[in-house]
Amino acid sequence: MIEGLKEDLAEAYPHLKGKKYAQLSQMFKDTEATFVFILDEWDSLFYEKFMSVDDKNSFLKWLKILLKDRSYVELAYMTGVLPIAKYSSGSELNMFGEYNFMNDNVFDQYFGFSEEEVKQLCQTHTSVPYEKLKRWYDGYYLSDGRSLFNPRSVNNALTRGKCLNYWTETGPMHEIAECIEHNVDEVREDIVKMVSGVPVEVVLDGYSAAEHRMDSRDEILSAMVVYGFLAYYNHILTIPNAELMEKFQRVLSRESMAGVKEIVDQSKGMLEATLAMDEGLRRFWKKFMTERFLF
Repeated sequence: MIEGLKEDLAEAYPHLKGKKYAQLSQMFKDTEATFVFILDEWDSLFYEKFMSVDDKNSFLKWLKILLKDRSYVELAYMTGVLPIAKYSSGSELNMFGEYNFMNDNVFDQYFGFSEEEVKQLCQTHTSVPYEKLKRWYDGYYLSDGRSLFNPRSVNNALTRGKCLNYWTETGPMHEIAECIEHNVDEVREDIVKMVSGVPVEVVLDGYSAAEHRMDSRDEILSAMVVYGFLAYYNHILTIPNAELMEKFQRVLSRESMAGVKEIVDQSKGMLEATLAMDEGLRRFWKKFMTERFLF
């Protein structure tokens, strides 16, 4: 990466050719220009098996030297999956403002598809009806409450003519599953309710660059919102759509999640009995759940 940037700079600024630089930052400074740095999925290296702990730390230090407090940096724009502090000690890249599903009321309008945009797409791509796209890929919210669709999944569904789970497998989904597995007592009731179709009312403080670990209920649920696994608006937490519901069902199918899955199954049975006005069956489920899981 460093050598490639040096070659590009020397080509764009001929007066730099032939000079040797110990630091890439000095080479940028000698251009006497300002630059916009765009790093898409900047943290993708952290998921590569060949990256050791030392490699990751070196990468963070390199980014710090390249970007932090440099006069040639007009703007640095980085997209990623996890908050920067997940990887760093907190000081390497603490100059960034982070925007996500929990706190963004500035740029949220530029991401995802609105209802109007999806309806327009359905007029020219008639393979999948709008109502089906909404059930599968809607469920998120802009800061002003407007509906937001998963754009990647909508594109795939209209291109292939079929609604499927197009969610990309990412490291955070596995981390979330591990958090649920190891914090069952704190978050299991929320997961049970949402997978059963019951919204959860909760006030979340958020999961930001200041958080290094996901230990508490607030941190785990906030992280799930940031990653897009849950929708959060007006203190109401839900599983957004059929696509994400399918993802949660897969997580619950893990052998280590058997206890939570059993609770979900029993909760659905109780809900169905209640909706069917079956008082005897409802009492049975309530007694079973109370004795078995101490709800």
